[in-house]
Amino acid sequence: MFEDEKERLSSYETIVLRNICRIAKSDDNIFSESELTRRKECWEIDIPSILKNLEKNNYIQRVKKGVWKTTRDGRRLSHSLENDYTYQRYKMKIVRK
Repeated sequence: MFEDEKERLSSYETIVLRNICRIAKSDDNIFSESELTRRKECWEIDIPSILKNLEKNNYIQRVKKGVWKTTRDGRRLSHSLENDYTYQRYKMKIVRK
């Protein structure tokens, strides 16, 4: 479903989207930039520039300074990336109802 989008993403964008999926769990899917930078996988990544690239691709949008929100496509793509990662690493499929 999102194979074209997955291929267009850089490796850093993929890591950031997977971590966004893990952080943004509320109904409005809001996450803070500082919370993302504290994640171990994101320590070496230039988070502000990656978030701006994801915003250009319409996967996230800025709510206010330092706070972001995932869009519908961004949520679907991030969950798809997280499912692929979980399957590759643990050989487990995640089924959502």
